[in-house]
Amino acid sequence: MKPVYRKFKNYLKRQSNWVENMQGTLMLVTTLIATISFQVAVSPPGGVWAQDYTDSVSAYNCKVDYGKCVARTAVLAYVYLDLYLLLTIYAMISFTASLGVVLLAISGLPLKNKLCTRLMIIAMVLAISFVFATFETALTLVTPDHIYYTSSNSLKTIKYI
Repeated sequence: MKPVYRKFKNYLKRQSNWVENMQGTLMLVTTLIATISFQVAVSPPGGVWAQDYTDSVSAYNCKVDYGKCVARTAVLAYVYLDLYLLLTIYAMISFTASLGVVLLAISGLPLKNKLCTRLMIIAMVLAISFVFATFETALTLVTPDHIYYTSSNSLKTIKYI
C-alpha cells in the first residue's frame, strides 16, 4: 500500500508545480495571442485607405456617407461599422488578457498562490476565446456575402463545435 501512496503523493507534488513548469509555454502562447491581436489593430482585414477620398470610390460613396474616407483608417470600418467595432472590441479584450497573463508570469508573484493561478487561467481562457471571436468576425468581414450566406449553416456548425 505504501508504494501506491508514495506514487500518488509524488504525482500531487508534480501537479502543484504545473504552472511553474508551463510558465515558458504560457509566455509563448500569450505573446503570440498579443501579437495576433495587435496585428488586427494595425493591419485590419480589408486594409486601410491609402489616401483621403472625398468622392465615390468603387462601390462605396465616401462623400455622401461620411464626408470623406480618411487615409490610414480601415476600409471595412466605413462599410461594416458594427462588425468592425465588434472586431476591435474582441481584439482589445484578447490583447489585454494576454498582456495580463504576461504581467502575472513575469511579475514575480508566487505562482503557487491559488489566486494568482486562477487569475492566470481566467485571463488565458479570455484571451483564447476572444482570439477565436476575432478570427470569426474577421472571417465574416472578408468573406463575400454570396459565399457567407450560402455556407452560413456550415460555418455556424463549425463555430459551435
